[in-house]
Amino acid sequence: MNRRQFLASICSIAVAGTVSALPNVWQYGSLLLSPPKKGGVAITLDDKNVDEWYSIRPLLNKYDAKATFFVSNLKKLTNDEVAKLLELRNEGHEIGVHGLEHLSVEEFLKTGGTVEEYVDREIKPAIDFMTKKGFKPNSFAYPGGSNTPASDEAILPLFSGPLRDTAYTEPDKRAKSLNKVYFDWDNPSKLIYGLGIDENYGNTIDELKDGLRRAFDERKVLVLYAHKPTEEPGKYHLPLHKLEVILQTTKDLGLTFYRASDLR
Repeated sequence: MNRRQFLASICSIAVAGTVSALPNVWQYGSLLLSPPKKGGVAITLDDKNVDEWYSIRPLLNKYDAKATFFVSNLKKLTNDEVAKLLELRNEGHEIGVHGLEHLSVEEFLKTGGTVEEYVDREIKPAIDFMTKKGFKPNSFAYPGGSNTPASDEAILPLFSGPLRDTAYTEPDKRAKSLNKVYFDWDNPSKLIYGLGIDENYGNTIDELKDGLRRAFDERKVLVLYAHKPTEEPGKYHLPLHKLEVILQTTKDLGLTFYRASDLR
């Protein structure tokens, strides 16, 4: 139900003389209608940094945060890594697909391949692999952050949740004004875009705080992505202190932590 439908329902209740029931509409949505979704953040992490992902469990638990882990290079997963991913899944986090071999669809097409060949080589075997390991992948993140309209059309039916691509800030368009990375409950899309929060993306803590405040003000979901959470310096590394500021700010603002497949 979108905002306009919600307000129309409220008006009809008032006209019927049941204004006293309005508090229960919000508290007990199943009685009449579902309350509007809250603003929030969707934290997603990519690739195959399973040990580092597993190590941040205490930090995520401290803030009752849920995250989505998009896994790639699946055939290289060890039994221990699969066990850790299953434990993350059992704790309420989402395990999504990031490709069997982390092949970029854009680069694959440049070499003469077709979208159908890409799906048969990179996506369907990844879903089969994860299913056999005990997972039920509901969402997909494009390797390299590259998609095409044809690839979206071919891949969307394979997942119940969204496809995640990436978007980048520019000198004159920072996190707060990059509209693509805000999921809108009133205008939902099956293609969502994440904002990079690793050090190399150059999005500062203060800018991310501004983005979270926008998510609160506009009741939207800020979608973020990173790779390896660690204090060690590195191009695709997410400093743990930066992650904690994001978690703390989300909690302080009363925002909700969403998984990728929640955004639909």
